[in-house]
Amino acid sequence: GYVVGFFSLESKIWKTTDGGSTWTTHTTAGANYLNTLHFIDENNGYAAGGSLGSEIIKTTNGGSTWDLVELYNAPALYSLHFIDQTTGVAGGGDGRILISTNSGVNWNSAWCPSSMEINSLVFINSTTGFGFGSGDVYIKTTNGGLNWTEEEFGWTVNRLFSDSCLTPNGKIHAAGNYGIVIRSTKRGANWQKPASDTE
Repeated sequence: GYVVGFFSLESKIWKTTDGGSTWTTHTTAGANYLNTLHFIDENNGYAAGGSLGSEIIKTTNGGSTWDLVELYNAPALYSLHFIDQTTGVAGGGDGRILISTNSGVNWNSAWCPSSMEINSLVFINSTTGFGFGSGDVYIKTTNGGLNWTEEEFGWTVNRLFSDSCLTPNGKIHAAGNYGIVIRSTKRGANWQKPASDTE
């Protein structure tokens, strides 16, 4: 398992190989203010963040060492998801979406009409994905992250979403501040607020 965070005035990545009993600290290739990380297998992983600009780092040896990917003129990144071994999508401030189709070597801007902070990305297959963050809307792509649309939940949310996930049975869940949890059982076609935390 891995954890990314900010400690003693610098970003750090911690790794455990014994179920969380002990952790080792790894360098971040000079990257700072890391917010998110995503591993596509036991060796290949990515972490992203930034303060004045966006930063993405990559490892090919299970987190032992990391290489910095240079990015310019892009807001800080808050979310990162790889659809497969080669295609990755990152979301950040001001509705910025970056996409890579060559295993994180190069990143380009995708078209997105939103201005919200994109704190979490989740894909239900290789083409359809969702982004959650600030505001009463979410974003959706149906072509693997190249283009996005801004969609409404259907009711006022007024919450900041910080995380989302796809369950094994195909439900999409998103969670945020003040205990808000929403879900879709129809691949994002509708959204519900569960009546209790056991649903």
